[in-house]
Amino acid sequence: MIKKNVSKLRVTLLALAALTWHQAAAAQTIPVTVEFWPVELSWTGQFAQTTYKGLWTGYLDKSGVLVVCGAGQLLDASRAMPTQKWMESVYVQLGERKVLKDISFFTKVKSSEPLIKAQATCRSTGKKPQKGETTMGMGWPPGQARF
Repeated sequence: MIKKNVSKLRVTLLALAALTWHQAAAAQTIPVTVEFWPVELSWTGQFAQTTYKGLWTGYLDKSGVLVVCGAGQLLDASRAMPTQKWMESVYVQLGERKVLKDISFFTKVKSSEPLIKAQATCRSTGKKPQKGETTMGMGWPPGQARF
């Protein structure tokens, strides 16, 4: 699981939220920046390779609700179905509480295009950090697939 400090997130992304609030509210997208965090799916075994790479972030909107944004690219079309199922199983947590499941809403970027130039699609979790929730993370259940 990838964990990030919510307090640091509030400070770091406050400027981003202020700058992008109007844009995110209207278009539900924000530009991907170098501050986004990586997420990827890599397979092991006979067909070992990375099949999905993405970048994501979160910010607190002006009402204090966590908004998650991301963009990613499928790197192997032959594994599109299991990769899609994996994306649907990914969740975002505030502390130990799961606040969003399914990152398939992330902007889909062609594998030939750089992620850093993409517009990330955003989705509100509808949840505010509760007292004591000082980390935000992304995780997924373990799994396997047959090819």
